[in-house]
Amino acid sequence: LHYPLRRQRQMCIRDRNNTVAIQLRKNGNGINNGTINLYNSYTVGATVENGSFINKGNILGAARYAMATLGSGSVENSSTGNISLLGVFAGIYVSGGGSGVNNGAITVLDGNSAMMTTNGSIINNGTITMNTPSYNNGNNTMEIPSGAMFINGFGTAINSESGVINIGTPTSLMRATNAMTGEGAVVLENSGTINMYTNTVTPGSILTTDFAYFLTEGAIGKNMPTGVINLGEYGMVNYGGTVYNWGVINKDETNTQSLSYNGKLVMESGGSINT
Repeated sequence: LHYPLRRQRQMCIRDRNNTVAIQLRKNGNGINNGTINLYNSYTVGATVENGSFINKGNILGAARYAMATLGSGSVENSSTGNISLLGVFAGIYVSGGGSGVNNGAITVLDGNSAMMTTNGSIINNGTITMNTPSYNNGNNTMEIPSGAMFINGFGTAINSESGVINIGTPTSLMRATNAMTGEGAVVLENSGTINMYTNTVTPGSILTTDFAYFLTEGAIGKNMPTGVINLGEYGMVNYGGTVYNWGVINKDETNTQSLSYNGKLVMESGGSINT
């Protein structure tokens, strides 16, 4: 089911024709204090091997990645950093055992993920906003299992206590975008806030809604004691897998969806559901 996405992901890694604004080889280190403007889906703001890169300014436009580490290096969007990209495959991409941290703001327009890892760690301490993916309006969520935080293969994905994930806004409603997506034996942990603003469900097709956790192939979701999930009118907690809830789940009184589809929600000590 997910193979087309995986092939696309592999092509992204192998393609050597990308235009890179800042390229750091071996143990190189870099900082952006200004503005990087990117103009098409083949461009990348910065790539890192085993060094580090920090964005303290702006990375704007249209791109494949804002920042990517393909080795054991690290990339960070600082508290003053702003990433706003159209059609991006991943705002922050991590592989090779590296790490990616968002302490600022990431906005994705018509894109796949704000943060993604295939082998490494991603942490959101800032704000992620996913706006309407027009190409997927009305499609089945499973066709493009995008996630604001997306982990495939190995590694960790954490929305920290200060982290906020907005799936759309009240004026820009979403469909078929998830807050945290996991494929494989991985754990996705929310200690912050997930807001789900979703469109009207297509009659007879529950899968056009959005999920706080989209879990396949053994992935596990955890809503920690400080975690808050606001489901809005149509959102659901999880598709597939198991979610353990120690925190708070708020379900709008107009939301008639079940909490879980093809998966399990386990209420742990201290966990609560408000409807």
